[in-house]
Amino acid sequence: MKLSTASVGFLLMLFESIAVGAEDKEAPFRYEDKNIKLRIIAQAPEQMSGFYEGRGFSKQAIEAIRKACFITVLMTNNSNKMIWLDINRWRIVANDKPLERYKRDYWKAKFKERNIPLAQQSTFGWTLLPEVRDLYPNEPVGGNVTMVKTKASFTMEMRFQTGANKDGKEIVVKFDEVQCKQ
Repeated sequence: MKLSTASVGFLLMLFESIAVGAEDKEAPFRYEDKNIKLRIIAQAPEQMSGFYEGRGFSKQAIEAIRKACFITVLMTNNSNKMIWLDINRWRIVANDKPLERYKRDYWKAKFKERNIPLAQQSTFGWTLLPEVRDLYPNEPVGGNVTMVKTKASFTMEMRFQTGANKDGKEIVVKFDEVQCKQ
């Protein structure tokens, strides 16, 4: 499903508001070139639980949310060609081992076992980064990637196919020493 420009703008403002306070003296993880602009922000459990509490989420939902590591990803296609977002092509590694990423099915099962209302499940889904989608030139996208919480630093290697038929030069962006906020 494609979002309208207004919807995308609203979601980006939403994710920027979650990130308030995240810009401390530590250099935020940013990358920009002629093809892509990326920013990732580790979110504290208090930020995420407060955000979802403010939208009426139950204590059972908040408990599950607090146990995960949330990384907000903000991305813009700076190029004049299609860029393909496919999180399954990303590698997230700590201590030479892949970190488990919590996909939408994980959250669906977690919320079902806790009897979380469908409206809250839907709201949560809107805050996740799409698993797969195309980005047209100058188009932005943002959302959260969730994973198992770890105290170890990890590497996020993000791979993007390009071109209308995914036959262009691959873009690879790597962030080292990323950490979950505890």
